[in-house]
Amino acid sequence: MLSNTTLNAWAKSPDLLLKELASDAKKGLKDKEVENRQKTFGTNTFGEGHSRSPVWLLLQQFGSPLIIILLVAALVTIAFHEVFDALVILLAVIVSVGLGFYQEYKAERATAALRSYIEARVRVVRSGRETEIDASLLVPGDLIILRAGERVPADSRIIEAYDLMVDESILTGESLPVSKTKEENQESTPLPERTSMVFGGTYVAEGQGRALVVATGSLTEFGKIAESVLTQKNEKTPLQKAVAAMSWVITFITLVLVAGVYALGISRGMEHMDIFLIGVAIAVGAIPEALPPGLTAILAVGVERIAKARGIVRSLLAAETLGSATVVITDKTGTLTTGSLELVEVLGMEALRTGEKSTSKEVFDILSLAVANINVLIDDPTKEPRKWNITGRHLDVGIAKEAAKLGIPVARAMEMSKPIKTFSSSHKYSVYSYDGQEVVLGAPDILLKHAGFSAEESSNLLKIIEEHSHSGQRLLGVAKATAHDGEGNELKLNFLGMLAFYDPLRPKMKEAIAEIESSGVRVMMATGDLPGTAASIGKSLGWEPDETHILTGEDLRTMTDAELNDALSRVRIFARMTPEDKYRVVELLEGRGEVVAMLGDGVNDAPSLKRASIGVAVGSGTDVAKGVADLVLLDDNFHTIKAAIDEGKLILANIRKTFVYLMSNSFDEIVLLGGALALGLTLPLTPLQVIWVNFFTGSIPAIAYAFDQQRLANRAREHVILSREVVVLSFGIGLISSIALLTLYYFLATIGGDTAVERTFLFACFSSYILFVAYSFRNLQKPLFSYPTFENPVLNFGVVFGIFVLLLTIYLPFFQNLFGTVSLPLLWLGYAMVWIVANVALVEFAKWLLVHGSHKKTQN
Repeated sequence: MLSNTTLNAWAKSPDLLLKELASDAKKGLKDKEVENRQKTFGTNTFGEGHSRSPVWLLLQQFGSPLIIILLVAALVTIAFHEVFDALVILLAVIVSVGLGFYQEYKAERATAALRSYIEARVRVVRSGRETEIDASLLVPGDLIILRAGERVPADSRIIEAYDLMVDESILTGESLPVSKTKEENQESTPLPERTSMVFGGTYVAEGQGRALVVATGSLTEFGKIAESVLTQKNEKTPLQKAVAAMSWVITFITLVLVAGVYALGISRGMEHMDIFLIGVAIAVGAIPEALPPGLTAILAVGVERIAKARGIVRSLLAAETLGSATVVITDKTGTLTTGSLELVEVLGMEALRTGEKSTSKEVFDILSLAVANINVLIDDPTKEPRKWNITGRHLDVGIAKEAAKLGIPVARAMEMSKPIKTFSSSHKYSVYSYDGQEVVLGAPDILLKHAGFSAEESSNLLKIIEEHSHSGQRLLGVAKATAHDGEGNELKLNFLGMLAFYDPLRPKMKEAIAEIESSGVRVMMATGDLPGTAASIGKSLGWEPDETHILTGEDLRTMTDAELNDALSRVRIFARMTPEDKYRVVELLEGRGEVVAMLGDGVNDAPSLKRASIGVAVGSGTDVAKGVADLVLLDDNFHTIKAAIDEGKLILANIRKTFVYLMSNSFDEIVLLGGALALGLTLPLTPLQVIWVNFFTGSIPAIAYAFDQQRLANRAREHVILSREVVVLSFGIGLISSIALLTLYYFLATIGGDTAVERTFLFACFSSYILFVAYSFRNLQKPLFSYPTFENPVLNFGVVFGIFVLLLTIYLPFFQNLFGTVSLPLLWLGYAMVWIVANVALVEFAKWLLVHGSHKKTQN
């Protein structure tokens, strides 16, 4: 009976395994058999059950220092038979826990939904036909195709291998790629040395091959580890960790202050229970309880917005960092350009020598050989070529389409050819055997070195290559190998000609680049293409590059770090780059304090994608690139990068607003209640009033900033949370407002009057002003009415809801009895409005001073 794992597969011959798994080396499994095995073995997935359950998310909310304090307070008040007070405190706990749970649950669901956008795909042979499927649908016995840059989808036994190298570091810790072969190993061979096996979760670094799936899902080597020790943690960003740590610091400071207030209350002869509730009220006011759920909401909403722009953020850390990018290094093909790479001209040797067009025979002969050196997947080769659905490398697809138009049997040529040496970024060519010949495709300047031309003819051909490159064309050389040792050391070629491709710039790309650069972000291009091709694209982008703006990989490798560091300030275009070159550039830029967003698509881009602050992979790129990237562009579009950076800046702005809004209000209770006790005055607010206000007026506006669209002015290199305006508005304004509120109460207490009205008035002032300054904090740089004030519907709802709760507390008899308030006369409501206007004016004046001071500093 079949199982979804095969014992000792590495020690068995391919023929024996094919027999055991009832599969076929050429045709794979039959479709009907696949259906049966999928029912038996299930999906090729594991670890999905480790996402946090709603119950666990709910329980996590009770780890907040504020919730702990409130729960202790509720227990103490119940012990003193103060049932109503306990009910109010417990209601505050329910509101805080409910808001935190809702935001965490929403973020969890959003992240899970986004993961489904990026499917692992695999080429598989079933019923004799090669097709591409979701990797989760694989079953034991499937025959899979392995190609450079792709993730290995399941544990599999090698059937064919051509220069096959696999990166197994994720499983074995081995940093270098491992060479794979179809030859069986000894039964006792340890896992890292099983060269006849490839393991699910690892990456194909070079070459290609075929393999037979022997284990899927949780029974793969990686799956066994995952099921036993892997738990999927909800990644917290540095900001979230800092806020969590800050909450505990604030809690400690608050408890010290509460202890002081408690001692002061005892010295005034107050009851222990009353002092205890005052302490709880101060703690509630001082700890920014809405800050963690507010930040979670901002990051989750930002990630969803980026997804709508066709960008998938793989971690909240990337969402937090995107707005800080100062340099974007982008690939050319498929990112700046459309990636279509249409074959526009075939240049045979006769045409290259005479300058005339190639004859029909030359074109047919060259393309007939070229199609033997490509690797594309044609959905249904029996259809007319114009109806083909082709997937594969852009260059290969372009060759296949043009060859099919001439009646060349593309599918048959690929079937008859076998790889000898596969393409890599280091040697830049590939060799396939076909019809008794060895066909070579690669960079024309590299192939010319092995073609035996005279110095004069080589020089003429290089000039032609340069001319075509400067016109924006990409060239691919075609040759036959007359001698080849498999390593390229003794490669001798009969150079046949070149294929010229053209890849036009994406629409409105020039405008997108200009817009990004206007926000203080520098854009650079790094490509493997010839300098002329890269320069042509640079001109189309409006860069007007000269020799000082272009650096080749060869030039770069002759420079010291100091020399290259100096050149980075002027270079815009890097051509003929290797993976090591890109990595070095990123490393030096990061060393200068730049925040680098790196775009790439291939295996060769993976090191620099991982090294950069923000790694960005295009959706059509390799699994390796997408695996290490922080952001995946589903549509390969540079415009998405612009949208993602814009969204990152908005996330940064909204985090600042939330911080200012909550922290500016954190001094009120300490200064007001502590100050009243120190001055020997009757307490202006009851502890229950403070708790009521904090949970039913201020929380919703804080979370509403997640949905705000007011961006801050673009400032190059300003990517910190605690900027100058944030510190001043949080702590300066909060302290001034708190002292003003205490002074107002002292004035009312000394002039005499209706104490109940005065305390209700103070309660109204305390409760309402923070609602209205929320609109001022929507933009920390612009005056209040210079932007659409009421465009945030969630904020509008929060403010209206807060005012509604406040009016109920003041005017409804039921709440008056509960909270000790009285109905305020109309005149006193007018005074409250004056207080609100004064506080808004204070914030606006502070913003004006900050902006005016910044302008003055810039001018100086």
